[in-house]
Amino acid sequence: MSRTNEKEYEDFQAKQADWGHEDGDHVTYIRIYEKWRRYNYSKSWAEDNFLNFRALKQGQNIKLQIGELLHKVDLKICEKFLENDPVCQLYQQRKKEVKSSKSRDDGFDRWEKVRMALTAGFYFNSARKLANSQSDYLLLSEGNIVNLDPQCVFAIKGTYPEYLIFTELGGTTIGIYGFYVRY
Repeated sequence: MSRTNEKEYEDFQAKQADWGHEDGDHVTYIRIYEKWRRYNYSKSWAEDNFLNFRALKQGQNIKLQIGELLHKVDLKICEKFLENDPVCQLYQQRKKEVKSSKSRDDGFDRWEKVRMALTAGFYFNSARKLANSQSDYLLLSEGNIVNLDPQCVFAIKGTYPEYLIFTELGGTTIGIYGFYVRY
């Protein structure tokens, strides 16, 4: 490895640590996307920050598709399904409490709303940290033991929450259990 490559790798590690959000990879991805948007979706900005431009463009396309779908959805039909949803009930309860205090907001900060949406959406992809372990988790839905992905924010920062949600399981020959959670 040449000095230039060593320097680039150190820069990469520094950026990776700076980008990481304490709430995990999902929130980190949102923050990266928003920063990229502030730089007018610049390819050079992405490359300067060691980000995959194609992946960012794919995220942009998915965001546009979701926006188009939301415009087509009849929210009145959706409301009857949400009446029994515990996350929606919590949201509505907090909204009523805040409304009675005559506050202008709904009582939730932006990241609380994101965490609630992710938790509701990935409920079956949740895990609890094992009592005598730093980075091993028990899947709540299946009871399997998994490790954290070594490239996730929690592993990089060395912070291991009691509970987490994940996008998918990845297989590996490394580690005791053979599976890790990937965001």
